[in-house]
Amino acid sequence: MEFLARTLEWLSVLLPLLGCALGWWLWVREGKTVPTQAWRRIASVAGLLLATASNAFGAFAWAYWNRFPDPEPGPPKPTYVATNVGFYLTLAMFPPSLCGKAGTRAVLLLCFGGLLGFYFLMFLSP
Repeated sequence: MEFLARTLEWLSVLLPLLGCALGWWLWVREGKTVPTQAWRRIASVAGLLLATASNAFGAFAWAYWNRFPDPEPGPPKPTYVATNVGFYLTLAMFPPSLCGKAGTRAVLLLCFGGLLGFYFLMFLSP
């Protein structure tokens, strides 16, 4: 049971990071070769920026909670604030993610799902 819990924890951490990194890589690679409308390009960049910011807030919340656990049950205040900000950035990332081109859209939606899972586990944790 411990193995399953650790696997789920690391999967919820690595999946959004992988999705965000692949999204930036695909956007840079396809930006030069695939002609796209300006609004799609802007929406893709907005989705990628929101995903990156959400990943940063989530990484801060996870690292802070692991480094400075609170003696009381529940997360410390900075973790609670960073988790809420990251969750709302994740929700804001969904509409622009739907406007990207095929590869970028797929990995942004993968990142979206991973971030939702991560924040769900952060809120669910005691």
